[in-house]
Amino acid sequence: MTGPYRIYSQSGCIYCDAAMDLLDKKEIVYEEIKIDNNDDEKAFLKSQGFRTVPQIYNELGEHIGGYMDLKDYFETGQDKV
Repeated sequence: MTGPYRIYSQSGCIYCDAAMDLLDKKEIVYEEIKIDNNDDEKAFLKSQGFRTVPQIYNELGEHIGGYMDLKDYFETGQDKV
């Protein structure tokens, strides 16, 4: 099942903003999930071993990583595989 990309973010995160800007430039639909006041989403990220944001998942629900990982993902053509 496919859906929009998902970005876990928080307020004031410049890398979160950069990731969303990159997806906007590529005209990719995404869902932003703010973790600022969302204990369930914070717990999910922690359970996955993540301590930073953004955390980005592609349309197939596969974890990409953070902003630099997203850039590499597109630059190496992994989004086309």
